Amino acid sequence: MPRRSLPLPRYLSRCEPAHALTLTQTVAFRDCDPMGVLWHGNYLAYAEVARNALGERIGCGVACLHMLGLFAPVVRSQVLHRAPARPGDCLTIAVELFPTRQPRLYHRYRLSVAGAPIAEIETEQVLTNRAFTMLLVTPPELASILAG
Repeated sequence: MPRRSLPLPRYLSRCEPAHALTLTQTVAFRDCDPMGVLWHGNYLAYAEVARNALGERIGCGVACLHMLGLFAPVVRSQVLHRAPARPGDCLTIAVELFPTRQPRLYHRYRLSVAGAPIAEIETEQVLTNRAFTMLLVTPPELASILAG
């Protein structure tokens, strides 16, 4: 029985992404387990590379959030593993950022090698101030970026 895709959360303001980016990375030998496949925990590390690149491109990367006095800790992540990746594989990582009705960042990722799906990932981040108090409203300077 084939595995289904991850469902979209209900707090999205629309089902289409506001921003998207695709990049490639070579699977590093150091990221693989003794069986010679990408270790399951490192799928999230490759997703983080793409998330950070997208954030920098649209003006809400880690440095920008810090300048606004914000942090965005990951509070939930999920990975559906479809197939293994091996050292030297050219890993394509497609990341999408969806607009939300809450002060959150919701990203989806599709990892593939030579067009074959490797993993589907989602991450959810909340927004906090420097005291790590969760925000109840998205700051206006960030809301316009996140809306697309």
